[in-house]
Amino acid sequence: MEVAVRQIETSGTKTRGNRFARQGFSVTVGATQCLVIEDDVGCEARILGGQAWITADNTPCDTIAAKGTGVLLQRGVRTHVSAFRERAAIMITPPEHLGEVAFNLYRRDGARVLTVKSRPSYASLAGGWTAIAATFKRCLAAARLATVQGVQP
Repeated sequence: MEVAVRQIETSGTKTRGNRFARQGFSVTVGATQCLVIEDDVGCEARILGGQAWITADNTPCDTIAAKGTGVLLQRGVRTHVSAFRERAAIMITPPEHLGEVAFNLYRRDGARVLTVKSRPSYASLAGGWTAIAATFKRCLAAARLATVQGVQP
């Protein structure tokens, strides 16, 4: 299987009301084998060139998408993508609200697998540390007050 891979930043895949992030993962697939996408975030597959044959596990129908078409991938569902004819170039972009995501391409059982997972935001981690610090301050203040009043904590 011939798969060319490039992780790039684009200006987005939709012009008005863009809900997909600037980061993306670009792949070129052939018709002989497919690329398996394990998407945990609900990405969009935008066809940049050629035609792509897209099949999601446990769905009754396939999608054949032409150049310029965007196909929403189902979150948590394995999706198989191959070229409908010779080659297809595809850009995988996550939803914009996620911030950063992790793309990982590897080989499993002879097939190329692309996983897409969200990365924890440092801002959300900072909020957790702030809550821990506030709790510690309250406990420390209560211990000081008890010590001043002659009660051992």
